[in-house]
Amino acid sequence: MKKRKVALVTGGAVRLGKGIAMALAREGYHILLHYNHSKAAVEQCRQEVGTLGVGVRLLQADFSCPEGISSMWSSIPSGWKPDVLVNNASVFMDSDMKEAGTKSLEHHLDINFTVPYLLTKLFAKDKEGEGVIINILDTRINRQDENYLDYALSKKLLAEFTRVSAKILGPDIRVNGIAPGLILPPPGGNRSYLEERAQRIPLQRVGDVEAITQAVIFLISNHFITGQILYVDGGEHLL
Repeated sequence: MKKRKVALVTGGAVRLGKGIAMALAREGYHILLHYNHSKAAVEQCRQEVGTLGVGVRLLQADFSCPEGISSMWSSIPSGWKPDVLVNNASVFMDSDMKEAGTKSLEHHLDINFTVPYLLTKLFAKDKEGEGVIINILDTRINRQDENYLDYALSKKLLAEFTRVSAKILGPDIRVNGIAPGLILPPPGGNRSYLEERAQRIPLQRVGDVEAITQAVIFLISNHFITGQILYVDGGEHLL
């Protein structure tokens, strides 16, 4: 019997995560959907993915408590250990040098770095044969962002870990990153937020979720790429 192809997408119920999960399902991957509180959204996503003829399993975990990661991993059903891991789940809040404490930094690091770090180790420990890890980053890793300081620092650290882990985990496991730019407005924002900012970047237009999912499929299918960060940002990283 042909082995089941499985992909785990963290934060897979909404926004980029949902788009990535749907794209992988169209490629024939059975999907492990991680979610935290988005129960209604993840059930909707499960139904939509299921219409594509693949299996779906749900994994619930609160990533603000990284100690629960091993429990989530252990709950993966037999025969469902992933061939592809997409570290997409993220928290995004403003912060700057005026903040006196480290609470915001710790929160961003827990979710945006520590969780992908731990999942990468678990993935590598269990993977037999070839595997692929994709870390969803941000074009901000290429600049010094004073308004989203803690968020940017957490993504910069994940970008460096992407390169380090690619070197360590070869030849069987490939690790790459995707750095999106103006794709989706922040929660509560609207398209005008993106369109105004798009006038400052080289391509002067807003991207879409499909631009990211195309990058995901490309990095999975090209077997001679590892340790790379693909900027899907309309040239914003050049500024």
